[in-house]
Parts: sequence; C-alpha cells; structure tokens
Amino acid sequence: MEQATPNTAHPVGPRWPRLRRELLIILFLAAFAIAVTWPVAPRMTREIFGSWGDVNLNFWNYWWFRYAILELKQSPFFCPLQLYPYGADLAFHTLCPLNQIIALPIHVLFGIRFAYNFIVFFSLIMAAYTAYRLAFDVCGHRIAAVAAGVMFGFSPYMLVRATGHINLIGSWPLPLVVMFSMRAFKSGKFRWAALAGLFAGLQLGVSMYYTLFAAILFVLLWINAAIFERRTLRSLLWCPVVTAACALGAASPVLVIQLRSMLISGASFAPPTWMSFTGGVDLLAFFVPPEFSMTYGWLVWPAYGHLHSGCVEGLAFAGTTCLIAAVIAMYSARERSKWLWAVLALLFAVAALGDRLHILGRGGATVFGQWVFVPLPTVVFKIVPILNLIRVASRFVILYQLALVCLASLGLRYILTRFSGRHRSIAIGLLVLCLFVDYSYAPYMTMPMRFGRLYDIIGRMPVEFAVLDVPFGVGDALNWYGRNDGQLSHWLTAQTVHRKPVIGTVASRMNPGVFQKLSHNPLLHAIVQAQDGKLTAETLEELPPSVVMREVRRLNLKLIIVHRLSLNAHNEGQLAYLFKHMGFKLLYHNDEIAVIEAPLGPSLEKYVPRDLG
Repeated sequence: MEQATPNTAHPVGPRWPRLRRELLIILFLAAFAIAVTWPVAPRMTREIFGSWGDVNLNFWNYWWFRYAILELKQSPFFCPLQLYPYGADLAFHTLCPLNQIIALPIHVLFGIRFAYNFIVFFSLIMAAYTAYRLAFDVCGHRIAAVAAGVMFGFSPYMLVRATGHINLIGSWPLPLVVMFSMRAFKSGKFRWAALAGLFAGLQLGVSMYYTLFAAILFVLLWINAAIFERRTLRSLLWCPVVTAACALGAASPVLVIQLRSMLISGASFAPPTWMSFTGGVDLLAFFVPPEFSMTYGWLVWPAYGHLHSGCVEGLAFAGTTCLIAAVIAMYSARERSKWLWAVLALLFAVAALGDRLHILGRGGATVFGQWVFVPLPTVVFKIVPILNLIRVASRFVILYQLALVCLASLGLRYILTRFSGRHRSIAIGLLVLCLFVDYSYAPYMTMPMRFGRLYDIIGRMPVEFAVLDVPFGVGDALNWYGRNDGQLSHWLTAQTVHRKPVIGTVASRMNPGVFQKLSHNPLLHAIVQAQDGKLTAETLEELPPSVVMREVRRLNLKLIIVHRLSLNAHNEGQLAYLFKHMGFKLLYHNDEIAVIEAPLGPSLEKYVPRDLG
C-alpha cells in the first residue's frame, strides 16, 4: 500500500478568495442536497426526513435534550421520564450529543422539526465537504474532489440512512481523521496529529460505531506509513501518541459518562458473540442500485427481496459514476497511492459482508446433507473486545465508500484533464448531471410526526401521573420485554407532546437490570400476558386488589392507552377482562384507541371529551 500525500503543487492564495471559494463549494453542496432530497426543504417546519425505524427515537432525542438542558436543567444522559419509575440510562443510547449541541439554538428559534431537518442537511453537506477536502489532498484537482465529496456525502448509504439512522449519517469527521492522519505521517508535524485526534474524539459525540471506525482507519494508515513509506520515528511513534491523547481529550465528556454507566450497571453493552458482526451485506449488493433511487428504483426494487439484510442494512452500492471512475483510476492514475485506496476499499468491502458470505440471500448450501457456508475473516472480530461492539457488519460500507471515492477522484481527474476550454465546461456539466441522476432520491420520504389529539389533551391535564401504552414493550438493540412492535417507538415519542412519564421505552442500549425489574412487576406481567392472548388464572390470582393498588401507586399509573389496531379481538378481550378484574375504568374508546383509567387519585373523566376526532 502507498500513502497518498497532501497536495502541495498549488500555491496558497489570499485568505478571502480562498474563503469565498470554499463557501461557494458549500453552497453548491447545499443546493445539491436540496435537489436530491426534494421536497424536504419546503416542508422543513411541517415534516421531517424519514419514514421508518429510528426516526421516532431520534425525534424524541431532540425533544429530550432541549427539555433536559433548558427546562429540567439536568444531564440529558439520564431520563427519569422513561422506564418510569426507574428512569432510563442514556449513556450508550444514540443521543448524538454533538448534533444536539449544534441543533439547540436552531431548535429554540425555529422548533423541533426544523432543527431535526437542519441536522440531517448539515450531516449530509458536511460529509460531502470533508470528503472533498480529503479527495483534494489525494488528487489535487478541485472539480474532481468536489465530485468525490458528492459521491460520499450523498451516496445511497447516506441518503437511505437519513430516513431512519440519523446517527449513521454523522460521518463528516471520518474524512478529516484520514486527511490529518496522512498529513501527520508525511510531515511529522504534531498539529496534524492533534487535529486527527480531535475529530476522532468528536466522532463519539455523533456515533460510537464511527469512533471505532476512525481508530481502525488510523491504525491501517499507520501500518501503511510504517511498511511502505518508511517515515521518521517522530511520525511513526510520537504522532500516534499525540493523536491518541487528543482523541481521548475530545471524547472525554461522553467517555467518562459511559465508563461511569458501565461501573454502576456492571453491563458491558457489547452484544453476545452470536449477534456481533452479523447483518452483513449480500455480495451482489455492491452492484445493485437502491430501490429508492429516482433513476433505478423501478428496475431493481424486486431484487432486494432476494438480497441478504434487505434494502437498508443490506445497501452497499456506491453509485455508477463512482464505480466507473474507480475503474478508470486503476488503469490511468500514475500515483502509487491508488493501491492504498483500492486495498482499503477491498478490506472494508469484505468486512461489510459480515461473518459469512451471502449471495442472493443465501448464506450457505446443503452439501451431502450438511449445511456448508463460507466464513469470512471478520468472524474473528466477534471475540475481540471493543470491536465486538460493532454489532452490524454492513455499516463498514461507509469506510468502503470513503476509500472508493478517494480512488474515484483520481479517475475523475484523469477524465476532466482530457478536456479544455468549452469542452471542459461541457464535461463538468455532464458530470454534475450524472451525479444528480445517480444520487437523486426525489421525491424523498418525509414524516409529519403527528400523534393525535389525545396526547395533547393529556399534556394539558394538571395532574402528574405516568402513562402506559398498550401493547406494552420495552427494548433496545439487545434486549426486549413485552411486545416488540414497530409502532412502539411512535407511541413513546408521543411524550414530546404530553410530557408525562411513560412506563417503557425503546433505546439503543440500556441497563439490562431495568428489564428484570419490569418483568418482575406483577401488573405489567399480567398486561404482557393479556396482550399476547396468554392470560392465565394463576396470574389473575396473583393480582388481588391490595397488590393492584400497591403497583399502581408504585408506578404512579393513571392512564392506559390501548391501541386497538395493534391487537386482535381475542387479545383485546383478554385485556378488557384483565382491566375489569383490576378495577380499572373505561373513559373513552373508538375504533382505534381505548382510554383506561387506573384507580389512583381523582378521576380524569372531565378532561377526556366524548369525541376525540
């Protein structure tokens, strides 16, 4: 492998012309972001990016961070209003505190929806911009570098993740870690090593996965410099020390909270061996465009029904323009650095495949009556401490694409330097058109984030009490108790409207001890049985009036909202029988919901209108 070197062929110009040029590039990237995600921009205050998965959780994050800091004036890393009455430890939850800090003034001025959309645009544009800066160090050609930035920042991986995994589009520090690390190894200057560490540490404020990815990138670049570059002892020894120290310093605000959480809970928050590095991509996914693509979607959408991990976790396509430019670079670029990017892209592509090879959704085959599969090198990471925190192997795609766009920038430089004068302008125009056609997702998916009038009414009730949504469930990436329902996070996110404590939550990682406390609660245990249609006489015998009232007071439970569309008639009947047995009262019902009141304090019947609309 050969390390690419920073571009030094171009003299440094005056400060203001350089600043104006960079601002124009950022404006171009912003315009491109608006175009490929249209019509999100004109709906910034009404709807938000996305349509699935963790959108609700991330939306709740923005509400909770502002509420904790400005109203409760407490740390946002512990939420007493969820998992009530125990509270939710959010030290390892995807709270993305760096994003929250950036968004906080926007949130205060323009509201939560605008702030959420602003951070998505910020993440996409900054990822494209920092990739452009790295690519310019690699190829030394401004237009080619900007195109490389577009291919990274608006890749299918990024645009699909923006619909649900806002933490996984916060990749903008990664190109800076690579750029400053390479400068440090080449020059031996501590300022570049310090900047590499700074951005590696800041990455923890957005994504824990990508912090580990930054460390992996740094180690691989160090190995490359040590073996193939023969750098000085200052570069190879002291620069990594400076980088590590600065990374720990920048990450310390979050790192200290996470270490404290681990000491208190005794949990490592690492997935079990059998869950680590699963969810890899299908081999063919590197060559199949996303089904959401404006250009290719109609053609390829049936294919994703046959590919491993589906169309979100299984997406690995880097773009037709990127792949073609990378192939051209391998044949045309004279720099030996092309081998560095080609090898890194290959390594990370293999890592993204997971612990075994999948082709057309099949992870193996039956041979002479025995199931045979092809294990991949990343299977060893399952038992490596810290690395096994990377639960889903397909997320290595971001590193594969970063290496690939650096290689592609060399190919684009070769193409663009073949033209001059008017033909060069035409070539640039065609390149922009190809990028738009390749990466446009218009019309982009949005969500209105409406929760119903009932939650607004609950928020105006002057009495303090806890709310329970049924089907009940509490879970994270590793543990579940109760119902694992796709609507669960939506119901819990309704807390952004009613602001009452809720008994349950869905987060990224939580203290597993809380699951045990909830599962041992006899009242919740009975509700979980009933909503699954498995309520037993023994369970009812364990709920005499004294036990019911004790648990109602302990949970401060007053209102139960039953979401009838998520239950069949039998299960709903068992819930109705259970609530009658416990002495609960029906306040309201329609075809969609039923509002149940627990016998705690004065009745809330006067606050619930006969017609909720």
